[in-house]
Amino acid sequence: MMRRGLVFLSVMMLPGILLPTQAFPASQSTTQPPSGSAAVQLPHPAAGGLSAERLARIDRVLQQYVDEERVAGVVALVLRDGQPVYERAFGWSDKEAGRRMATNTIFRIASQTKAITSVAVLSLVEEGTIDLNDPVSRYIPSFATTTVALRNDT
Repeated sequence: MMRRGLVFLSVMMLPGILLPTQAFPASQSTTQPPSGSAAVQLPHPAAGGLSAERLARIDRVLQQYVDEERVAGVVALVLRDGQPVYERAFGWSDKEAGRRMATNTIFRIASQTKAITSVAVLSLVEEGTIDLNDPVSRYIPSFATTTVALRNDT
């Protein structure tokens, strides 16, 4: 029986843009990590459902963002069953100083409440627990009687 797991794609970009999470089936084969990444054995991304073509497309898009100066630098990490299977860095951690982005670059992340809440809600939607078309008051009754404040010029 083939064991299926989830793979999550998380991308950190300067100035902190977060791309959506994607899920793929799991695999067990391994290969060396890409240059510039941590010296650990990474499972081979193309085995068991991760398409080498799709991963190359991620590389192209992220490099294009850097080339077009939409972002200074990007670090992409794909986890399968909690283990890294793809890790790449693009661009600059400090362009003015000429310091290249590395897979272990530390990012300052502020106010991730919306991102975490969005992932939680989308996970519940995927499980069928909630529906995006449901009113919020179905799950949080106090939202049934919300009002909007109006400006009073007096």
